[in-house]
Amino acid sequence: MGFSINTHTPAVQPMPGLLLKETGKRTAILIHPGHPPKLYLSSIGCLNLTNPLRKNDDMEFFEWRARVIALIDSLHAFSPDSFRDGRPMQIPGAFIVIDGEPLKPLPDPPPSGPPLVS
Repeated sequence: MGFSINTHTPAVQPMPGLLLKETGKRTAILIHPGHPPKLYLSSIGCLNLTNPLRKNDDMEFFEWRARVIALIDSLHAFSPDSFRDGRPMQIPGAFIVIDGEPLKPLPDPPPSGPPLVS
């Protein structure tokens, strides 16, 4: 609530985010867009809502930010009363299931350039 609506300058404070509390094995998990220019720096132990990435891909800040906001909007539609006071609070009836890691990494993209002819 109250996050910056700036869509031209990355990481203008305050940024959108969600805090998952009482997660069982962790104290909490934060869902947020990373901090450019090193997006992973503040994301260890957090959930990254981004499109699939290969090992050398970079996250795209505004795409990631839009996904976090879409999740917030979905929760707001689910429980509008939870957003009325303008302060953080638990959303009754909301839950998240996290079940393991991706099973297979994405393959590397094909090499660029003209097609090989034999």
